[in-house]
Amino acid sequence: MSKPLLSLVLPFYNEEENVSRVIGDLEAAFENEGLKDYEIIGVNNGSWDRTGELLKELHEKNPRVKLITVPVNQGLGYGVLQGFREAQGEYVGFNCGDGQIGSEDVVKVWRKLIEEGLDLCKVRRVVREDGLKRRAISFCFNWVCRLLYGVRSSDVNGIPKILNREKLEALNLFSRDWFIDCEIMIKATQQRLKVGEVDVVFRKRTGGGSHVNFKAIREFVKNLLRYRLQAWPEVEPKTCAAPLPQ
Repeated sequence: MSKPLLSLVLPFYNEEENVSRVIGDLEAAFENEGLKDYEIIGVNNGSWDRTGELLKELHEKNPRVKLITVPVNQGLGYGVLQGFREAQGEYVGFNCGDGQIGSEDVVKVWRKLIEEGLDLCKVRRVVREDGLKRRAISFCFNWVCRLLYGVRSSDVNGIPKILNREKLEALNLFSRDWFIDCEIMIKATQQRLKVGEVDVVFRKRTGGGSHVNFKAIREFVKNLLRYRLQAWPEVEPKTCAAPLPQ
């Protein structure tokens, strides 16, 4: 099989209620777009429910759906990075497996990236159905990222994010947790990448539970300050900073 044009990484953490629907909707959306040269990399990110079993079934039905298993959850970023290591596409991106961003919006991000020759394209959640608390937290994150790093986005954590492969490799990402979104946007700003955004509706969850909790918020704030001070622990190159396969 030749290398795909697009690789999309989807980390799933106890998403048995969503995994089949999310991947099925993406398959249909890609087909409707005429995008047949793709791979969906489903990362079973330490789940203890039926997520892994369902991903295996989806792979057996469609070889474009690949399965990576992370035995113990080590954070969102860790799962994304494991997917990136296996990605073969000319363009590489990631999205969450909760179904809160419609598959048609993933296609819009892809189309805008290609049509405008962008280095990075992502969503901007202009309508949010996830509650006032989450909106307030997001507002604070975006404000701090702009204040400390000059990131000119009103939705730093908006995903999917899809990048030109060469540009993605140059970012040399290492974040294992929720900070991976912010790391991408900070480095994209520093490297002056050409970035575009697509306005979308962020839907309310229809299954599973949110994994954004106090611990995630605490980690995010801590990492913002650590990144500013460049006080990072050593990173294992083989798992967190390895170049993408050629």
